[in-house]
Amino acid sequence: KNIILRLTNERHYIGEDSFYLKVRGACLPVLEKWRAFKYKKFIQPYMPVRRVEDFPKKFYLYGLQVTPESSINFLSPFYVDQIRVIEEIRYALPPDTWLVVKEHPGIIGVRKRAFYREIRKLPGVLVADALLPMETFFAKCDAIFTVTGTVGLECLFNKKPCYMFGDNFFSDYLPNKKTFPDLREFTKLNLKEVMAEKSDAFLRDVPKIFSISYPFLLSDPVAHPYTMMKNNILQFTRP
Repeated sequence: KNIILRLTNERHYIGEDSFYLKVRGACLPVLEKWRAFKYKKFIQPYMPVRRVEDFPKKFYLYGLQVTPESSINFLSPFYVDQIRVIEEIRYALPPDTWLVVKEHPGIIGVRKRAFYREIRKLPGVLVADALLPMETFFAKCDAIFTVTGTVGLECLFNKKPCYMFGDNFFSDYLPNKKTFPDLREFTKLNLKEVMAEKSDAFLRDVPKIFSISYPFLLSDPVAHPYTMMKNNILQFTRP
């Protein structure tokens, strides 16, 4: 019966138990080593900012995001081509400042060299090494830009000025495309005051969010079988 199902109803099934994924999983350690080698040999030369000493005197930061990834592809598909974001930020910044574009550590060795070459051609833009810890930028940069990255959440907790292009569950707490569609005007604001106000509102609401509870379990049914039990489903669907 299993063989018949695989050849008929489940012929398009791709699961973690498939032969292809098992082979790919076995090859991951080799792939990771190749990506690390590729990054060091071919990508890092495009990154002039590799140490804190390489930071420009006055700069803004844009943190690249992993793609493809649901947090950007689904929530903000217009900015999946992140060159769009970089160009928009750079042309809005004052002429005496730099835009530093930091690579995401989760995508080391994945992007093509052409991507970094294109960024390097943009005036007033520098690329930073993915291996530089994000906290080293917090103290130095004037503000941080992101599409939907969780760096925005870090900024809310640290009261660091941050601007968000896309929408996610905390974007209403940050200066964003809806509230400040003109980036030039945003850069002219007293960013510390704006961010302190936004951060205070966020920190007031966090305890309220975590105090809410529901009488059902929403979880992985394999790890928590109770999720699919009749009583739990009735609680979930009850008006």
